[in-house]
Amino acid sequence: MNTLYSHKQIGHVIIWGLIAGLVLVVVIMLKTEFSLITIIISIALAIFLYLFHSLTIEINEQDLIFFFGHGFWKKRILIAEIEKAEVVKNRWYYGWGIRLIQNGWLYNVSGLQAVEIQVKNGKTVRIGSDEPERVKEVLEELKYS
Repeated sequence: MNTLYSHKQIGHVIIWGLIAGLVLVVVIMLKTEFSLITIIISIALAIFLYLFHSLTIEINEQDLIFFFGHGFWKKRILIAEIEKAEVVKNRWYYGWGIRLIQNGWLYNVSGLQAVEIQVKNGKTVRIGSDEPERVKEVLEELKYS
């Protein structure tokens, strides 16, 4: 399968926020005694860092594929099922990660820009991107080719 578009957006704020939280928990563990809760919190922060440090979007002739980190929460939308792609701006309080928003699901790792995909079955998906215009352009080229 020929990849027409591939881009990984790094979530710098997520990375640094989770690292700061991890350092804080480790400092607390060193200053006090090790407890089960601080160990669990540090492991959870490390797992979140591994899973949500980036969001990758790939487009080939048949599919729009997107996933967090190294393949976590991989989603696939058939190009033939896409009715419309639109560049949108997310509200600041939508946040990052995987969210159920007013009109569908949001997958975002950084920033406010996204591509909103309307699928023929009526579902809507927003995928955060620092290149939303390019994603829309590639999808429209496939749709009309």
